[in-house]
Amino acid sequence: MLDKISLTLCHSKCSKSKHLIRLSLKKIKEILRTKNFEQTHRKYLVNGDKIKEFNLTENTVYLQSGKQLPISDRYKRTLNSWQHMLK
Repeated sequence: MLDKISLTLCHSKCSKSKHLIRLSLKKIKEILRTKNFEQTHRKYLVNGDKIKEFNLTENTVYLQSGKQLPISDRYKRTLNSWQHMLK
C-alpha cells in the first residue's frame, strides 16, 4: 500500500525561507519526533522551543515570533503535558 503523499509548506526561521516538501505532515512528525516538535492542529507542527505560551481555554499557541496558531481539541491533551516546560 502506498503512503498518502501531500505537499506541505514548511517555514524555516533559520534560512528565512519557505520550502515545499512532498511528505505528509504525519511523516514529517515521525522524522522530527526527537526534536521537540509537537502537533497543535491537523495543519500545524510546532517547534516546542519557539512556543512562548499557550492558552488551552482560547485554543491558541503564542510563538516567540508573535504569531498565533490554533490548537484543536484533538491535541489539547498533549499540549497540557507541556505546560510545566514553559514556566
